[in-house]
Amino acid sequence: MRYLPLTPADRAAMLARIGADDIDALFADVPATALLAGPVAGLAPHASEMAVERHMARLAGQNLTAGAVPFFLGAGAYRHHIPASVDHLIQRGEFLTAYTPYQPEIAQGTLQVLFEFQTQVARLFGTDIANASMYDGSTACWEAIAMAGRVTRRKKAVLAAGLHPHYVSTAQTMARFTGDAILAATPLLAADAGDAATIAAIERRLIRDGLVIRYSTEEVKDALPPGEGAFLACSFWLVDVYILQGRFEEAENLFRRLVGLCNEVGLLSEEYDSSSKRLVGNFPQAFSHMALVNSAYNLTRVRKPLLQRAQDEHAPPAAVREKISS
Repeated sequence: MRYLPLTPADRAAMLARIGADDIDALFADVPATALLAGPVAGLAPHASEMAVERHMARLAGQNLTAGAVPFFLGAGAYRHHIPASVDHLIQRGEFLTAYTPYQPEIAQGTLQVLFEFQTQVARLFGTDIANASMYDGSTACWEAIAMAGRVTRRKKAVLAAGLHPHYVSTAQTMARFTGDAILAATPLLAADAGDAATIAAIERRLIRDGLVIRYSTEEVKDALPPGEGAFLACSFWLVDVYILQGRFEEAENLFRRLVGLCNEVGLLSEEYDSSSKRLVGNFPQAFSHMALVNSAYNLTRVRKPLLQRAQDEHAPPAAVREKISS
């Protein structure tokens, strides 16, 4: 929406209607110490629209855009031709609307996109409904708690121990105003007796070509075609599990296998298709790289590579465990 300035007559009429003598009367409740006596030191004075546009254009001209030079991300990330019709479509009023579509009559396109996205998410996860209008994960967490409370008529929610502490904190803050009880436990980063059986079952049923898949697409009827790549974040998770179980050699071997899947510039995608021997899915995928860094840190912390190289570069797992225990 363009800003249309008011004339002095417009301002006078508006002030007269609300009973204010001048603009300063609108700020009568602001303490004098909080009012500026003059220009802000170091802040440039106001400028015309044309001058500001030219200044911003000069600043933008100092940037080097990806489309201006060759680049080599690979895995499908390269310069694409964008048809002129794309700009025309995204400028249409039903798509170029307010961020939050409070007025359906002018935001029908946005609502349509949300509906289609929610439909795909519901089909993907096999749920009856899905909500795509949450601002972030912590907001969605509290909305889920509130919805469950409305359905069950209960006032207590138990949160998983592995839930992000920021999400837990948000839920606890909101619960102060609703009277709900939020029970959250600190996660225990150690293996217990039941973990070994769970990991063994995952190794039997969810490993394809040495990598972990999310679920068996052949067994689960989710209206999606069978077969998908192995999720790399899940395989890095198995590296961390092997470390917790003391299976250091297996952890290192799997980690090396995963790092070997990086493309020419060291990037990973969301999945890896063993049949076609290529990275597939979203690229580059932040979760895959976060999982890589986490597993590398865990291996480094446990293996003590500097001490290991000083004594025996190829020390077997037993020797490493002996060093750790000492």
